[in-house]
Amino acid sequence: MTTLANARGIPWETDPARIPDSEYVQVRDGHLSLKGQRVRYWGHIGHFPNPNLDNRAPGDARRDLELMVDRMGVLGFNLHRIWHEPDGDFTKGDDSRDDLRAYGLYLLKKNNIKVWFAGLNHIGLIDPEVDVNVIDDPATAEAWKEAVNAIRRKSWRWQGQEASVENMANKWDPRLRALVLARMRQRATVLNPYTGLRYCDDPNVVVWELTNEEWWMPKMVGGQWMKLPKFFQTQLIEQWNKWLAKKYQTHARLTVAWGFLFDGESLAGKSIMLAPTARPAKPAQLNDPNPHAQAALSVGDEVISRDSVTHARSADVIEFFMDMLLATKNEEAQMVKSLGKSARLSPLLYDTGTGWQIQCQYLHQNADAVTHCTYVNGKHHDRNHQRFPFASLLEEQPHLCADVPWVEHNRTPGKPYFVYETQIKTSAKYRVEFPYEMAALGSLQDWDIINWHTYGPGPDSTKPLPNVRALEVGHSMDLHFGGDEVQLSAMRAAAALFCNFAIDPAANPTWYVFGRKMLFHPASMDYAGSYGDIGPTMLPTTYRHGMRLLIDPSLDQRPQDPMFERKRQDEFGDPKDDAQRKEQLAQVHERFVRQGYLTIGPVVVPRALEPSPIQPTEQIAYHWNRGNLRMDSPAAAAFTGFYAQIEDPARGVEFPQSDVRLSDVQVVNPQDMPYPVKAGEKYIGFGLASTDGKPLKECKHAILSLVSTSFNTGFSLNTEGEIGVFSGADVGTPGDLPVLVARVSGVVHAPALDGMRYVLRDFSMKELGQGVVKDGTLVIPADKPVFLIELSR
Repeated sequence: MTTLANARGIPWETDPARIPDSEYVQVRDGHLSLKGQRVRYWGHIGHFPNPNLDNRAPGDARRDLELMVDRMGVLGFNLHRIWHEPDGDFTKGDDSRDDLRAYGLYLLKKNNIKVWFAGLNHIGLIDPEVDVNVIDDPATAEAWKEAVNAIRRKSWRWQGQEASVENMANKWDPRLRALVLARMRQRATVLNPYTGLRYCDDPNVVVWELTNEEWWMPKMVGGQWMKLPKFFQTQLIEQWNKWLAKKYQTHARLTVAWGFLFDGESLAGKSIMLAPTARPAKPAQLNDPNPHAQAALSVGDEVISRDSVTHARSADVIEFFMDMLLATKNEEAQMVKSLGKSARLSPLLYDTGTGWQIQCQYLHQNADAVTHCTYVNGKHHDRNHQRFPFASLLEEQPHLCADVPWVEHNRTPGKPYFVYETQIKTSAKYRVEFPYEMAALGSLQDWDIINWHTYGPGPDSTKPLPNVRALEVGHSMDLHFGGDEVQLSAMRAAAALFCNFAIDPAANPTWYVFGRKMLFHPASMDYAGSYGDIGPTMLPTTYRHGMRLLIDPSLDQRPQDPMFERKRQDEFGDPKDDAQRKEQLAQVHERFVRQGYLTIGPVVVPRALEPSPIQPTEQIAYHWNRGNLRMDSPAAAAFTGFYAQIEDPARGVEFPQSDVRLSDVQVVNPQDMPYPVKAGEKYIGFGLASTDGKPLKECKHAILSLVSTSFNTGFSLNTEGEIGVFSGADVGTPGDLPVLVARVSGVVHAPALDGMRYVLRDFSMKELGQGVVKDGTLVIPADKPVFLIELSR
């Protein structure tokens, strides 16, 4: 049956058995592949449908969705990450929220915009009286209901539409496990009446996600399980003692391994405390349901901490949690993959984040792909900083983090890499650099998806200019970009650069390899405690050489592994004989076991100052001493930063590989601009990129962006408060329409563009002017509200 059609009127198949496997996005050679070709995605998270539905007239919400999906394509997005949890309880066309979501997903498919499905995420509402029967265990039924109700009374989430999203016990309580699996199954198998396919079969769903920011490991090692009702604590401690019995078999072996046990602890008696946790805790607190824990007080310890036990005991606590987490995630993944063709063929994620905890990264490695996020403020807390209250990351050695990295270092060999969320605050002055910084790092590290948070409320179809609205600042963490003209312009050019593989990745990235010692190291219970002394070298190494991160606890027992052969060759060269080779391998392996890691390739030790530019490849250069980033290839040219600080502002910025030059740049501030761009700054974002993957001299289509910054009329920051907080608390006056935009003029010299037709468009994509590039020169005016320039031949 082929009754539904795409945007071109071509029917699509609604019988999954008849859909070729090649129509599904799959992992090939460590990346995403569709129809035999590698693909990248530039996505966004948005409200689907518009959240303000209460006073909408019939049909308006549908028109909003139609405009939003059309706008996504115009802005270069080819992916939408959707959080909603479908239950199928609606009638097609009833305009309920679920109906509109299903219609929106149909529109995405119709316009060839793929879907990242995060709708499996939550257990949802739990009715203790009904859900207690999900398994047949009358003996624990009443105690379970009381425990669930105890959480319900404490958790604000229960008062709304979702129940205990963060209930850690769903990893070990049999009823909660059954509910998780049942509700994942139900949501994945909902039939979308607009597409004729269940979500789990639809080839338009290209990424599956079990949970969003569950972050179970840091919560468990942090001891948050001690806040659960005793019913769930008792179950957990029983599992802990069972795990220890399986690993050590006898009390004597456990005692030898750990060095000592506390009085009252007995493996046979199942009274081993689940200790230590990240923070010191009293024995009674650690093992509240276990009366034997009280005996530990007799040894004089008021609290138990990592310092009061051996390394081996702390490592076992981490390993126990890691084993439980992996087992449950594997169970969920196996079930979801069994449901349908998309769920089976397309990559499935185990969780999202967290960037600097080795156990979370190890969890990702066991899934089909790795995913992390990052956010930056664009503000500076130091009132003596030259750009206060703002800050540009381009004037520092490259990084996209506040302290330890989240996205830079986590690229696993042989696995696709996704950024599930990222953004800079809309209230930041120097924000147009951020899309180029993400595209540069994504190209360098050879990522597969970059997802932007969040588009914000979609277009309002009842207004003459549906997409024009004031910048949303002072709430929602200042991360809504859907009305941000300057950032969306920069993002459009950066999307073309990234999705069309315009910039080559690092040719020989440095490998960091970690084993059991680091994976289960007690220091990793703390934020920023992972990876030991070698950890700080990861960030600068990434930006000099590119980087890959592998965590393999089995390497400790595999001295003949090819990994050690690579390291041996790197350090010793070719051996004279087999005996020498074995000795060299033994040396490398011994050092790996002792240190807990090995590196293959150059490693950069962080220093106060690094030479500028930092140039990881011939196509990427971080001129941090002059405050700019440049990218140059046959298919793209990009510059972002302070044009006034370049080597020769009169000559401009030259891009040898693309044979492009940008000159005569001026930034024109509108009247009453809250924070004008100064003559000594000339802060801009410039991007010129082919949109069909061909070099500029051969391409049929290209996009050009040249923008600076913008603020709402009347916007101001409260510089007396805390600057750069993600709550938006640093915004004094949000301001309102009209948005004041600093316009940029300049001249682009590019022989490759000669003869191409150009169209100047404003933020609503209305044509402002057109012409043909003559003598390879294109003049961009500042007296017109130019949003984007489209080029074609």
